[in-house]
Amino acid sequence: MKKEPAVTVLMPVYNGEKYLAEAIESILNQTFADFEFLIINDASKDRTVEIIESYKDERIRLVHNEQNLRLIATLNKGIGLARGTYLARMDADDISVPQRLERQVAFLDANPGIAVCGCWADMIGENAGHIWKFPMTHEEIKARLLFENCISHPGVTVRRSILEDPALRYDPQYTHVEDWEFWSHISMEHKLHNLQEILLHYRLNDNSVSRLYEDEQSFNNRKVFIPYLKRLGIEPAEAEIDTHRRFNFEPWPFTPDRAFIESCHTWLMKLQAANRAQGIYAEPAFTNQLAQKWYLVCSRSRNLGWWVWTQFWKSPLINNRRLSIKQRTKFILKSAAGKN
Repeated sequence: MKKEPAVTVLMPVYNGEKYLAEAIESILNQTFADFEFLIINDASKDRTVEIIESYKDERIRLVHNEQNLRLIATLNKGIGLARGTYLARMDADDISVPQRLERQVAFLDANPGIAVCGCWADMIGENAGHIWKFPMTHEEIKARLLFENCISHPGVTVRRSILEDPALRYDPQYTHVEDWEFWSHISMEHKLHNLQEILLHYRLNDNSVSRLYEDEQSFNNRKVFIPYLKRLGIEPAEAEIDTHRRFNFEPWPFTPDRAFIESCHTWLMKLQAANRAQGIYAEPAFTNQLAQKWYLVCSRSRNLGWWVWTQFWKSPLINNRRLSIKQRTKFILKSAAGKN
């Protein structure tokens, strides 16, 4: 009887012929060899199946959906089919560096208290050169998840034992932000960690989810953080939800005014007070995250000139935010260029 593999690499694919060969080969060429490569063909109509079947590696396990189930249902199906001690994700248009599985398995083996191991990712394709440097520790990751996703979904490896809990599945209510909700849910019960090295080359192109479904993604992402605000004892008003979402617009599609800056600070202080009362997020990681958002808001508001510089330094949050010389200089120059 064939022993269970150490890792199941789960890769759903739908009409992925353009970059599929690169993705497959990046997994087959891993320095860590004890894995099964579970590829679920989601009723593709292009050359996807032909490309997969051209590889004769016995580690490939090809499963077909009889009809197009879309990503969330396919991922949940894959969780049920996985046999490995660990479950690693992969997308059909990305590239894993050769040492990815070796690094992540070694870390999880050495740290049994960690359930999820992510990594940094760099961009290939249209936005080549950009690097996503995600926070390292569980406390930092959990705090940032209240605001944004900070786990690279196709570059993550998960301890499969935690997925024996049927509640830990991708939720169809969160289409196109299902991974953010998934990590947020997991972070309340299990620990996460990001290796501080690039182990994934991520491709953003016109067919990426964030491009094709931008409006739906924007609508659904507000649903991710609301349950966690409620855990803090906050029933957010609509204006507060809007303020919370605006922290992560890049670039901002609006010109900030003084009222907006003041509302941001009021909201951040409310979050800090709520967490002190409820103890959901570890300190000082949580206040550090609030301070980071405060810096981001103020440094982007160059149109407000020296007023915003003054407001920044008046906040109690800056006690938890040390600015580098580069950050100070950039902030000063932006303030000087703005209105006074």
